[in-house]
Amino acid sequence: MSIRRFLDLFLLLLLLLTASCEKVKVDENIGRINVENIIEKDGQLFLYSQNAVVILRHGSSKVEFGGIQIILPDEVLRDNDGIWHLPLRSVNYLSNIFKPWKLKVETVIIDPGHGGSDPGAISVNQKIKEKNLNLDLALKLGEALRSHGFNVLFTREDDRTVPLSKRGQMYEADLFISIHHNASKNINASGAETYCLLSDDIQDNSRISPAFQIACEMQKFQSLASGNYGRGVKFAKFRVLKDAKCPAILFETGFITHPDEEKRCVSAEYRQIMAEALAQGIARAVSL
Repeated sequence: MSIRRFLDLFLLLLLLLTASCEKVKVDENIGRINVENIIEKDGQLFLYSQNAVVILRHGSSKVEFGGIQIILPDEVLRDNDGIWHLPLRSVNYLSNIFKPWKLKVETVIIDPGHGGSDPGAISVNQKIKEKNLNLDLALKLGEALRSHGFNVLFTREDDRTVPLSKRGQMYEADLFISIHHNASKNINASGAETYCLLSDDIQDNSRISPAFQIACEMQKFQSLASGNYGRGVKFAKFRVLKDAKCPAILFETGFITHPDEEKRCVSAEYRQIMAEALAQGIARAVSL
């Protein structure tokens, strides 16, 4: 039994012993999620199945799952009648946790963000260009994935300009991963984050569901490797995620505008650790 599974079961036991016996009231959207138990305690909603325990809080879009944070597109709300509500779009994403999606991944496309005439962000102190950090981490990730038995292709393997419109459509593959380093005007912003496609089109779910599960494992393994809890798994309409022909993920390694995080990100040793952690997360996700 995994440590995460043991902790989930222990948490559920505590909840069952201390929670009220009254039936929890949820809207029809949350009622669609395939779970075995729904428990309300201390202003939180706990969804439990054999696969996972998920914690939701009133007035927040942040969800806790397996030691990571997921940022849903919408907030969870509990009305004055005690009924919990969540828009269907976010319910569809949340349902993926409780419905493991078996994805066969043989070939992975790695996209080092920016390049050529597009430098990306510039680090705060050492003035290193993001495009170079992205390329180095992407190449290291490629080596790590090959050691796990994956075939790997790159949208670029040197410092060249690759149009954004072509990146997601260059090759046929089973998984697309775009590698970036983050930046912000707020120098206190820090932490890695992993993005999946935000879409209201139900037809996109065949790509989003497996990408979401892989993103969760990537975020989890990077957290273990870096010691940084990170900013969680999020959803966005980035062009490369929309254009990719297969499940697609965009990974932001850290903020090179944060002085301490810049030091880590510009370290080749740190990028090697991160590459190996991401590869382990991907390998773990597709073997579940």
